[in-house]
Amino acid sequence: MLTRPTHAQGSNKQIPFTRAADSFGRVTNLVTSYIDASTVYGSDAVRALALTNQTNIAFLAVSSVSGSAGPLPPRNSLGSFDVETVYANADPTKLFLTGGQRANESPQLLSLHTLFVREHNRRAAAIYASFSDFETPNIAFSEARRFVIATVQRITYYEFLPVLVR
Repeated sequence: MLTRPTHAQGSNKQIPFTRAADSFGRVTNLVTSYIDASTVYGSDAVRALALTNQTNIAFLAVSSVSGSAGPLPPRNSLGSFDVETVYANADPTKLFLTGGQRANESPQLLSLHTLFVREHNRRAAAIYASFSDFETPNIAFSEARRFVIATVQRITYYEFLPVLVR
């Protein structure tokens, strides 16, 4: 239990807090600790495959919503992936599917996911148009992914962390 001090009559309020642990009591992290854009591409093969465009594997899957300014991350159409949201009774099939489970928790977080999905597809389209061999979709996906990962790392190391540790 975590104790949160309150200012009302000096009382403390208990906040329930639990961590997942294995049978030996060790805490396990199910998400990668690397800064590898897993929030865009997923941390496991099943989610990564679901996020890939099945028509052309060079691109990430997207969905279109009327009134949006461009493509959005795909919907969790089968409802088979674990997605978190602040809405308790939300229909999982109406939520967006991203590499990270928390994208539906706030519009700000979902907008970052959307930007990186669009950037991947923009880069992949440019690379895909430059080549015309059998391996082009794999090359385009890998190179676009490499660029997005580098962008996430650059933002983290040179923009976010310096502000955080000031």
